[in-house]
Amino acid sequence: MRAIPLIAVSVLGLILGLAACGSDGGESEPPGNGGSGGAGGIGGTGGTGATAGGGAGGGDVEEQCITVKLRDPKGGYYRDEDDDGKAYEWYEYWSGLSTDTGGPRQGVLFVGLFETATGTFDLGSSTNADHELCAQCLWINEELDNGGNAIRRYFQKSGSLGILSSVVELNEDLLNATVKNVVLVEYDEDGPLTGGGCLRIVDEKLVIEPVEGWDCRRLNYNDGRCDCECGVWDPDCDTAGEVYGCDLSDAICEKTPDGSGVCAEGLSD
Repeated sequence: MRAIPLIAVSVLGLILGLAACGSDGGESEPPGNGGSGGAGGIGGTGGTGATAGGGAGGGDVEEQCITVKLRDPKGGYYRDEDDDGKAYEWYEYWSGLSTDTGGPRQGVLFVGLFETATGTFDLGSSTNADHELCAQCLWINEELDNGGNAIRRYFQKSGSLGILSSVVELNEDLLNATVKNVVLVEYDEDGPLTGGGCLRIVDEKLVIEPVEGWDCRRLNYNDGRCDCECGVWDPDCDTAGEVYGCDLSDAICEKTPDGSGVCAEGLSD
């Protein structure tokens, strides 16, 4: 059985403007699994982890749906093993939310791609309507508490996802996709909630593009921590304290005249 990944609190904080940490270069450890829960990310509430069954559905709620838009996207490619030791891989995209008028809305959209095929996919199909078995999966965690746990969770009921990225691009943390007319309904571990809330994404692009001159993982650029020696300057190095990518224990990252970041020895106290 595939373990649905749980997003770490640090990533949720990044989207919501709190302190965050990124992934190290090279192959990344996934942001958790659906075992013990805790952060309340994809496919589970805090403390319960991934739960079985539970496709989206329940009632004619579309007319009451609240339209949301996406902001501040991030994305990355991960590998993990299921409970039987079988390796699997996925691409994960996450984005903050705003209202259809542009105002901020507390919550995070997660997109999990457990198959890397390109094409247009029905999010309401029998497989994709199951939040444990879906190959192309959209979740929204909303109204996070102080521990990063979702008070409300939504999962796809209908709509389409178009994936234009190649497998190679996914390996490089890049994504080019679209979502159209997506309806997500509120659910818990037992499935869709009767009379629960409903969110709608009308037409949005899910795009993570390369950064010209950046030599490290795309996921690490402007992710809330300073990554040095990665080619062009990481904007995080303007404010972040700890420096990554340097061998020196007290290293600082200095900006060169050509706009690169280089490791240098910091001043001792």
